[in-house]
Amino acid sequence: MDKAGWKKWWKAVRQKLQLLNPLRIDDDEEAWEDYDLRDDYISGEENANGGLRSDTAGPSAPASISISRTGLIVLLVLLCAIAAWAYHFASHRHLYTDYKVSRSYESTDVTGTSYRKLGTGFVKYGSDGLFVVNGRNETQWSMAYTLQAPIADVRGSDMVLASQQGTQVVLINQKGSVGSFETDLPILKVRAAEDGICAIALKDDTFVRIRIYGSDGTTVAEIRTSLEDSGYPIDFAISPNGSQMIVSSLSLNSGSETTTIRFYDFRHAAGADSDHLSAEFSYDREVFPEVYYTDDAVPVAIGSGRFVCYTKGTTPKEDAVCEIADSILSTFHDDENVGFILQGSGDDRYRMQIYRNSGKLRADTAFNSAYSSVKMDLGEVLLTDGSRLVAFTADGIPRLDTDYSGSVEEFFNIPGFRQYMVLNNTEMATIYAE
Repeated sequence: MDKAGWKKWWKAVRQKLQLLNPLRIDDDEEAWEDYDLRDDYISGEENANGGLRSDTAGPSAPASISISRTGLIVLLVLLCAIAAWAYHFASHRHLYTDYKVSRSYESTDVTGTSYRKLGTGFVKYGSDGLFVVNGRNETQWSMAYTLQAPIADVRGSDMVLASQQGTQVVLINQKGSVGSFETDLPILKVRAAEDGICAIALKDDTFVRIRIYGSDGTTVAEIRTSLEDSGYPIDFAISPNGSQMIVSSLSLNSGSETTTIRFYDFRHAAGADSDHLSAEFSYDREVFPEVYYTDDAVPVAIGSGRFVCYTKGTTPKEDAVCEIADSILSTFHDDENVGFILQGSGDDRYRMQIYRNSGKLRADTAFNSAYSSVKMDLGEVLLTDGSRLVAFTADGIPRLDTDYSGSVEEFFNIPGFRQYMVLNNTEMATIYAE
């Protein structure tokens, strides 16, 4: 189509638009008629009088950049996302040395009260009873009992309490009491599983019996150990569903220590010789004082110079073995990590190493803050010493280091960025690191 043809077509379109639209098309729009016929329309270049600049007018200026409304919105969203990420990255790597109390609730707990997380709430317990409270220190339910020298263990929303060297056992969950019963032998140690199942170590003269109980006190399974036959059990753990058990036993062979890690599976009837034993590992000249199951039933053993993660299943095998070269002062863990506080060197008082269950080193951090207790809670390492609060991320980055205004009985990490819970006999406070 030649130039005359384009003009004819455009006039016809204008006439139709005028019939369809009451808005008047100004005569200025006549200037659009020839834009599609010139290269200058592509660049958008015009002279000072509003006309198109000819190619012979000299060097052309750079083409202008036009950003659509949608493009502008995308750009702003991208910039906001980058700013949010930068803030998140910087704040997660920043050490906070002060705090602000966002909520505080008065408590009148008796001296000697202990505190644990229980599901999404907290339990306060002592020798004469317990209270289950929410984050606002509101009592959800309570119960009275008599437990001399109470010991306890928690798994998720389930808890077992017992009288050490006594015979009384109390089972609860976050919603209420599950059951209670008496044992026929003195209690040494307890471990909680789900749905009111628990494992209890009992002293029987020269033997130690480890029994799995149902919530009604019925014996589900039992193993018996002795110093002469299998070594003295120094720790044990029960899988979340109560069907498996790991036991760490210590014995002396020719004057040297040997730890045997034994696995038991109670899902099937025991054979004539197996006694539910499914796997066994021996470690010469080493003590394994701690064994546990993660929430997804991965068995782990922590020793004096290493930790071992085993495979799940009927016949566990060593999956990851990680040697710890330095002197171990304290240990801590969660479902994904195993941590150690080691003796420091030089100007560094302590050194903290955190490993994944795969054995891969995740963090190696030196620090000097004194501590009397350490645990891993919701992905952070929490240390306390009197009224001192210290927190590290799972990657070993210092998060909080401050003095609290009162005493600290327990220090918990709670959902919400930089939020923690501090409990003592007189208050329950939610604090915000700043």
